[in-house]
Amino acid sequence: MLNDYPDDPKLTSALFKLQDVLEAQQREHPGPDFMDITSHRDEVLVRYKPNFAPSHIPELTKSEFESFLLSKNNYHWNSLHRVRKHMTASMPLLRQALALLLDESHPVRERLNQIRPERYFGLPAIVSRITMLKSL
Repeated sequence: MLNDYPDDPKLTSALFKLQDVLEAQQREHPGPDFMDITSHRDEVLVRYKPNFAPSHIPELTKSEFESFLLSKNNYHWNSLHRVRKHMTASMPLLRQALALLLDESHPVRERLNQIRPERYFGLPAIVSRITMLKSL
């Protein structure tokens, strides 16, 4: 067990503190653990990656997009569903923003500046989830 910790006393102390914080967090807010989340990764990718392919964006339906936002389907992003009505109020606008976001012929910064994620997507976190699907 002693070999599991770094030789540096400061690092060992920090490690113990982080373990204490993690244990306290898990007691206060029990939820899916890392294994639960990652065990569904391939399933989520198979189900949703095609929805965010640039060729599919023009046909992306409201139900396909809303399904992605539900934690029971994506297995760990439980706050995304709160913005679904706002995000899907105008599907043409959402499709346009997604097409811009996923167009890798332009730098990310340029794409984000064009779509202004706070306006189109409600939560900037959704942008990272969608781009993550594309990159995996």
